[in-house]
Amino acid sequence: MIRREDLTGVHLTEVDAAACLRQLRAQVSARPERLEAVRPARRVHHSAAPLDDDRAGHDLYQMDPERFEDLVADLFRARGLQVVTTARSGDGGVDVEAQDPDPITGGLIVIQVKRYRATITPSVVRDLYGTVQHRGATKGILVTTSGFGPGSYEFAGGKPLTLISGAELADLLARHGISGHLG
Repeated sequence: MIRREDLTGVHLTEVDAAACLRQLRAQVSARPERLEAVRPARRVHHSAAPLDDDRAGHDLYQMDPERFEDLVADLFRARGLQVVTTARSGDGGVDVEAQDPDPITGGLIVIQVKRYRATITPSVVRDLYGTVQHRGATKGILVTTSGFGPGSYEFAGGKPLTLISGAELADLLARHGISGHLG
């Protein structure tokens, strides 16, 4: 997202598109030639909250890593899951554990949180899948502030894995009234 005034004086015919996108910290589809719609990231602010208050709008990239894990845990709590964050070290690749209480589709969900700017590599997704199998979880979820390349989506296909990109995370946080935005 960018504000209109940030583009004042920019002559789009005179800029290097790739450099411009990098400067704006834009997320670009791994397959832009497909011209598929993307869900926009949203900024969420609670104007009544002071800037230093935990409920104020936060830049997810600048947020303390532990607070970011807590924010993701809050999201899954808001979705009706029983959630605990794991120990900060030696967590075995699990940052958040969620228990879906549904007797038919529920079970243990392991959630890994990556506060990255770079695209998540397939090896990270493979590691999560190994953790899902090792822990006997019904599902693994990888939440990131960045995005995933086609190799990550290809590996996750047909497996009990869900990949949540930064834009999707911002949208989910907004829909559940939880503060956070991609700076």
